[in-house]
Formats: sequence, structure tokens, C-alpha cells
Amino acid sequence: MRYILNHAAQIGTKPRQSDFVTAYLNSKWDEEEAVYISLPEGFIEWLTETKQGYYPQEEAKRVIENQDQYVIKLKKKLYGLKQAARGWYETMSDWFIKKGYWISRADPYLFVSNRGSLAFAWEDDLILVGEDTDEVLENLGKKFKIKDLGIAKHILGMKINYQSDGRIFLGQEDYVKSLIEDYGMEDCKETGTPMQSNIKLNKAAELDKIEFKKKGLDYRS
Repeated sequence: MRYILNHAAQIGTKPRQSDFVTAYLNSKWDEEEAVYISLPEGFIEWLTETKQGYYPQEEAKRVIENQDQYVIKLKKKLYGLKQAARGWYETMSDWFIKKGYWISRADPYLFVSNRGSLAFAWEDDLILVGEDTDEVLENLGKKFKIKDLGIAKHILGMKINYQSDGRIFLGQEDYVKSLIEDYGMEDCKETGTPMQSNIKLNKAAELDKIEFKKKGLDYRS
């Protein structure tokens, strides 16, 4: 990311940002792959209400009456599946390669075109740098459903600040502020260390662990 922003500053341009809508659903299963899932919550209700035009009446009736005996074969790779991220990457990278890009050795999510344009993708986020960003976005829109977000302002939890002299800075001030608000610490006092420097830690007893869990704190956050 820093390399892309540095490149944008060097050539005197601002990176464009877009978003792939439901990115993972663009990848389909290969012929030799097959994944089945249990009937999802609400499926029977949907089948009962809208079965006309989707299933023959007798078939829909059998599924409704014997739902525990049926599963669904997936046509697309859903979010949450282990294969979904890989499938989306293969689908996306295949598109870029066919359009004349090559994959950077430094980062497999960085694509470089023969015209010197850069494209950096992270799941459903995309950053573009170059003189042909309008053309790239237009071509992407023919293959995928995307949302053009204009000049990049936020990416991966970082805010992008553009200076009048062409310099570009990354910062996480907004992200830190949102964390403070989430945990109700807007009025907390600043300190050099979040703990007393002379405190002695003791291993928690089982009762202490139980009482701490009752508080419902996401301590690791």
C-alpha cells in the first residue's frame, strides 16, 4: 500500500478506489469440486411461499415434509467458506492477467500493467493508480458489479491525507478514535503506560476467571 501511494505521489496523481459488490459470489465451483450445505434458516418458509416457478409442486412438497433428508449443492462460493477467498482471488487475478497485467513478485495482490498502471486489491477493496483508471473501471464494470468510490480516502482502516505539495500521508487517527468510542473511553486520561509500573501480577484463581467472564468483555480487542 505504501509503495502504491508513493508511486502516485511520484507521478503526481491521486489513487482511485472502488469496491467489488459481493466479491466472493463472483467465483464459481470447478467441475470437480462439490460442496453441500444443510438447508439454511428460512429456506423452508421461502419454499412454502414462493415455490411456484422455482420447484415443481410435488418436489417442493417432498422437501418440506422431509427437510432433514435434503441438502443444497452450492453453485457459488459463499462468504465464510475456506475456498471462497482463494476462488475470488483466482477469478479476479485471471481477469487482470487477460487484460495485460502481471502479478508482482513482492505481493500477489499487486497487479502491474504493461502501461505502468498499478492495481492493488484486498478482498473486495481495489486501489488503482495510473492514467487509465477510468478505462479500467469501465472494463471491470462489464465483468463485475463494482462501486466507484472516487479518489481514495480510506483503505484498510487507514485514512489517506493529501498535501498541497503532492505528498501523501497515511494515518489511523480515525480508527483509534472509533475504538475509543466503542469502549466508552472518550473522557479517559492519557498515560505513558496503560498500567502501574510497579504492579505485581498474580495468576488468577478459578473464581476470578468466572467473575471476569461474567463481565462479557472482549478482552483481546
